[in-house]
Amino acid sequence: FIILGGPNYGLFVKPMSEELGIGQSSFGWAHTARLLAAGVSAPFIGRMLDRHGSRRLLVFVGVLIGFTVIGLGFVSAAWQMIGLFMFLGLIGVMGAGSSLYTTVPIAKWFVRKRGTAMALASIGVPISIAISVPLTQWTIGEVGWRTTWIILGGLSSVVILFSALIFLRREPQDMGLLPDGASPKNEQNFDAQTNSGLHSHSTQEYPWSRSQAIRTGTFWRLTLL
Repeated sequence: FIILGGPNYGLFVKPMSEELGIGQSSFGWAHTARLLAAGVSAPFIGRMLDRHGSRRLLVFVGVLIGFTVIGLGFVSAAWQMIGLFMFLGLIGVMGAGSSLYTTVPIAKWFVRKRGTAMALASIGVPISIAISVPLTQWTIGEVGWRTTWIILGGLSSVVILFSALIFLRREPQDMGLLPDGASPKNEQNFDAQTNSGLHSHSTQEYPWSRSQAIRTGTFWRLTLL
């Protein structure tokens, strides 16, 4: 998803606008279309992630992302670019560091250490940008923006598929594990200590339903933030 983030995406504005003869506002509309489409599809994608997990969806979505990004290398008009970006939004590509496909697994695998896990995962965003931006700029200079889109599309698809198949699982319970790397035996001892007041929380969470969550003020405050 880093390849479609602001810094990397901005590298294509000048060469594409010069060759296609389109204004820079078209790139803004493409970005807006993606975000609006992502906002519409996010509730449905969230349901599917809760039901099936990120692994299965990412295998399918990874292929779609690859072909869509490759398609950007063949555009000849602004509306085609905007349409492709809108499709990316519909399948849940919101941008670097803001993907349901990556944040949901972290939330399922960590409870007590969730803040630490989210923080460590977020470090990958600036590191990836620092690596991808100069490489993308160099590739555009060497082979042109069209071939660069094709390379990025193929590379992103391979990386997403490899990561999903090798590393991702829906939740730790699917593998007989508990969140935060806890063992069932240690968790029983931890819960006993929690009930006696020695600890403030465990790896157990209250299973909020969607209808319960949207009726709380906390949910809407977090949403607005």
